[in-house]
Amino acid sequence: MPNTVQSCLNVDAVIEKFTLVLQVFLFQQFRALIFRSVEDDAMHDFDGLNDEADGALTLA
Repeated sequence: MPNTVQSCLNVDAVIEKFTLVLQVFLFQQFRALIFRSVEDDAMHDFDGLNDEADGALTLA
């Protein structure tokens, strides 16, 4: 096999592996972003519940 063809095959293999690593990295970042968003929403929801409960307790 000529050197040029072998070099192209090697470059293709490297690009394929890099693409796979990038996809895994981006998927992990996406999961972390979603988790943080859900966590922030839950903290916000619970803060509201605590405020309502505090208000109800002070009235009684």
